[in-house]
Amino acid sequence: MPESLQDLKCDLRAITKAMKNPFTTEVNRRDSLQYTTTEFHVIPTSFPYRVRLDEVPDKDSDVTIPGWTEVSSLPTQTGQFYVDWVMGYVYFHSSDANKVVQPIYFGKGSLIDAEDLNIITRELGYARNITNSLRPSAQDTPDKAIKIEPGTFYIGTTQVNYLGNSNIRLGTNGEFETSTLTANYYNKILFTIDSTGQLKKYEGTEGQTAETVIAPNMPAGEILISLVMVQDDGTGQAGTIKNIQSSDVKDLRPFLRIPATEHKYLTFYLEGLPSIGEIFFDGFYFSEPVTVDKITLYARSAPKGGNLQIAIMKNGSVTSGTAILSQDNQSQTTTLSQPFSFSSTDKFALKVMGVDPQGQAKEITAVIYYQ
Repeated sequence: MPESLQDLKCDLRAITKAMKNPFTTEVNRRDSLQYTTTEFHVIPTSFPYRVRLDEVPDKDSDVTIPGWTEVSSLPTQTGQFYVDWVMGYVYFHSSDANKVVQPIYFGKGSLIDAEDLNIITRELGYARNITNSLRPSAQDTPDKAIKIEPGTFYIGTTQVNYLGNSNIRLGTNGEFETSTLTANYYNKILFTIDSTGQLKKYEGTEGQTAETVIAPNMPAGEILISLVMVQDDGTGQAGTIKNIQSSDVKDLRPFLRIPATEHKYLTFYLEGLPSIGEIFFDGFYFSEPVTVDKITLYARSAPKGGNLQIAIMKNGSVTSGTAILSQDNQSQTTTLSQPFSFSSTDKFALKVMGVDPQGQAKEITAVIYYQ
């Protein structure tokens, strides 16, 4: 997308006069011609066997392609090419399909045609979908309510769908009615979405002026959506607030797209034959809060007659997070059904819970995936 957008650096007022249809193409005109010698193209394998130059070529300076001959009409034999000086296309004969060519020319500026506009429109559509996800705003006609658009996001590794709400009422008898405020005082209302997709409301501590309001604490494990400034209308009752304007709604969304889950890795090695109950790397501490959600086990020789099982320990206790290396396999990855969280003060260790009856699995490497 950035490359396409960079190509948009055009002056839309400078529509090419030589074109019969001014909406078919557009040139980003240069103040001086750009000499191009490092452009390469592969001739397509299907009709019309043409390539489009990166810039519209200057006809007075000509186009040369080493080893090829320019002709004044569509090529009739191999080794010929024809230049469309308005559109920046170069046509070749079908027998030259899949060959690489190196056009050398003076460029007048980059070209934008219907294909570019389609790509740009598509990318802008993606951007629109992203920025509209969970977007909070005041009502189009201000009243005592806000609205939040639907969206999908992740809390940890859990996907959460929020269906949206076009009428989140904070006024009297509303579903999110504000608590009683001192007449004409201000407060801040925090909206979040929890891991079940439910909209949650938290109130701050009122103040006589907007600047003296103490915002509510940010809850852990929830997605921040919006902080709304409200003011009592002088009545001093629950929900008796003035209409909410766009300037009262602060967007707190921490993302503009669903982030990819990026893992870090730790590798632990157990030398020799493992034995049931053996604990290794006891006393390891992560430097920051993490979530462990996957383990890969490797063995120099595969288990026979049964499985190798290694469990995660947290603060000296065995958890249900157990990795398995099945018999006759030298490597296997286990995705934990319940990820385990470790703070910087939680002790991590691994414990052998099961070994293969024939005692073939040995020299075990455990790779811990965390984020």
